Amino acid sequence: MFFYGAISFYLVQMKNKTIAYFFWLCCIMDILSNTFGLTLLHSIAKPLLMPGLMFLLVAETKPAKDKSILLIMAGLFFGWLGDVLLMFENIQPVFFILGLIGFLIGHLFYIFYYKRIAAVDETTKKGNLFFILPVAIYVMALLYLLFPSLGALK
Repeated sequence: MFFYGAISFYLVQMKNKTIAYFFWLCCIMDILSNTFGLTLLHSIAKPLLMPGLMFLLVAETKPAKDKSILLIMAGLFFGWLGDVLLMFENIQPVFFILGLIGFLIGHLFYIFYYKRIAAVDETTKKGNLFFILPVAIYVMALLYLLFPSLGALK
């Protein structure tokens, strides 16, 4: 959720504020639904998160000109599919595995995208240092908070 919030904060500065505000509203609804156990609100908000990002991506980029954007769209679609399938894991356990497969396929599309743009633009390697530090701090803080309660997952 933090990742999506950071992306939407950047996207609010863009031309299509209506879509970005819709996405923020879905984020807030999803956070509130998880916090207060509102399953109906969660069932509505969760499936709207990824399509909101997809609409923003299409609205702000030119997918017809840059075909590599389609790789990100495919990654977001399979992430959405994974989210939706995981919502039904309590009905049938196979949905858990199918959701993880959706996430795996989505991440493969992200890897293909980043490999493609790294091959085109050598300057991205220099910019990675500015991205790695905040992510590393976030991961360390998350592990610090979660590690004591991981139990068998350690």
